[in-house]
Amino acid sequence: MEDPPGRRVGVSPLEDRVPPPTPGGGMGDASAPTVPGWSPPARAAPSEPGVSPAVVLVSLVPLGLVLLLAVIAPSFLAPLLDPRATLFGLPAITGFLGALALLFALDLLVAWAVPSRVVVGLVVAATTVIGLFMVILAPSLILIMINLQDLPD
Repeated sequence: MEDPPGRRVGVSPLEDRVPPPTPGGGMGDASAPTVPGWSPPARAAPSEPGVSPAVVLVSLVPLGLVLLLAVIAPSFLAPLLDPRATLFGLPAITGFLGALALLFALDLLVAWAVPSRVVVGLVVAATTVIGLFMVILAPSLILIMINLQDLPD
């Protein structure tokens, strides 16, 4: 039995129809259009390393609210300076600002280390919301603790 003309010996009929692979193992020359009048889209430039200014700005929103409240309503943050509310012998505002700084540092670390914009956005949104809740609730929780301390047994 002889092979028909043009058929390679030892190759199945399906393999005979597949074009041979291009040298280099790629999909061919990416710069050459595969369809007349069409060219492949240009590759996106790799993002520059560093932290986006938008991440820094959104991460500083809780601290901005603290500064705004300190100017507009200083009595709102007064419980953080009360000598009866201390954290390891330091005023409560020290731990409060330390926690806000920790959230800010976490945002910067994630923005620097994680390439996914979605993950960075979720982390920044979560830490910003947590920071805003801390700013709003911390003084009131300290007032509640001080007032509960003054209750008779």
